[in-house]
Amino acid sequence: MLRYLSLVAVLLAALLVACQQASNGQKSLSEAERTEIEQAVMQRVNKLIDVAEKVDTAWITSMLAKKGDVRMGNQATLYKSADEILADFGPEFKNFRSQEIELTYSNTTVLAPELALFSGEGKFTATDTSGVTSPEYRFVWTFVLVAEEGDWKFMQLHQSFALAK
Repeated sequence: MLRYLSLVAVLLAALLVACQQASNGQKSLSEAERTEIEQAVMQRVNKLIDVAEKVDTAWITSMLAKKGDVRMGNQATLYKSADEILADFGPEFKNFRSQEIELTYSNTTVLAPELALFSGEGKFTATDTSGVTSPEYRFVWTFVLVAEEGDWKFMQLHQSFALAK
């Protein structure tokens, strides 16, 4: 009986490990693979910062995922599609000449070979078309990125801002 229970325990443990790997949809990644993904995600976030500082909505559009549903939480507003995001931010961006965005902390968690979670915080200012610069705002970002078409694309985005100093 003890031998039977031991065999059942071993089989259940093996099944649990197999199910966990299958549910993660991934094989175990090496440290080098994780580092490579983390660097690629950071490059993509830096590109987002670059195009956001230049107030370039066309580039931002190209950085959004095509597969799956793109969502964005901004303060207390939930945008349920890329079209909703662009409909709101496009006209707002037309009022800006530039933005200055500085990340003061960032972290990337690799969830699968084609899925990563980015979190970061920082500060930003915006300069409008008449040359007036806003007060400095603190922000927090959380992004889910997917590997798509040979690049990392933003699928879920969240940002929130603290009150101006």
